[in-house]
Amino acid sequence: LKGSGRYLAVENSGTANNTNVCQETFTGANNQKWRIEKAVNGGYYILPQNASRMGLDITNGSDSQDSNVAIHTHNTSETQRFDINPQSDYTYTVAPKCSSDRKIVTVPNAATYDNVAIWTPQGKLNANQSWYFEDVSTKPVTQIEYGAVYQLMARHSGRYVSVSGGATSVGARTEQLAQGYYDYQKFVVKKY
Repeated sequence: LKGSGRYLAVENSGTANNTNVCQETFTGANNQKWRIEKAVNGGYYILPQNASRMGLDITNGSDSQDSNVAIHTHNTSETQRFDINPQSDYTYTVAPKCSSDRKIVTVPNAATYDNVAIWTPQGKLNANQSWYFEDVSTKPVTQIEYGAVYQLMARHSGRYVSVSGGATSVGARTEQLAQGYYDYQKFVVKKY
């Protein structure tokens, strides 16, 4: 799960109940990997891969504004069930079932730095409430296929090479941005 160019992570790779969930620069570590399981009674469980018996959880099942998001021993309660809703820009919102007024898992203040605790304020569909789901089972490309289309991700930041502003002129600048699946983030490899 990625938002703000950072990845949803269990803080300090913790495994205890009520360990905070935050955002971190991409490392590929198990505390940044989550398994999504469909819940029989509606919604999805989001399970951290660094702590096998835990689940993403709204601390104390709180429905208050800015409730903390943490991990807790996996159970079937509404505090660990989430609606995952697709948006038109290939992102998703993640809303806890225990929220009566549809709060959304959020990066507070649209922060773009590491170790920011994740909250659940009222959902307004802002960019800091949108998440990309990336398939971690996809193996890195070990051999380039000429003519194939690729996105280029910087390992240190987890962001993707993009042509600035989608420009098409010679000499256009590039920059790194969150993955957006736009044409200006796709590159064809040609052999010369």
